[in-house]
Amino acid sequence: MASISGKSLPPSHHPRKNLTNKTDNTGGNICYRISKAGVNQLTKNMAVDLTNLGVSNVLTLAIHPGYVATKMTGFYGEDDMETCMSSLVSTIERFGSPEGEDIPVGGYVKWDGSVMAY
Repeated sequence: MASISGKSLPPSHHPRKNLTNKTDNTGGNICYRISKAGVNQLTKNMAVDLTNLGVSNVLTLAIHPGYVATKMTGFYGEDDMETCMSSLVSTIERFGSPEGEDIPVGGYVKWDGSVMAY
């Protein structure tokens, strides 16, 4: 019998299910999505904490590198790898400079620098 905080839970009447990291984009990928959410929140919280500590020489940014055809994606992708990589380098170079003032510290952006919602 499972327990949470010392309280017993009744046995499940459903067949046993396993959590797996699926490779489709229909609501699966739970392990991957949870880890990405953690990285995004770490980025955002570090930006807040560093600002509160008066640290101005360390900037944080989460970047979506693009959905490119790789072994991990089953060689399917919506974005061109060369375009993503060259744009990603440009975004990193602009971040924290006057030319990159549209890129928020502690934010989440696409490889091209466009802001994404958390």
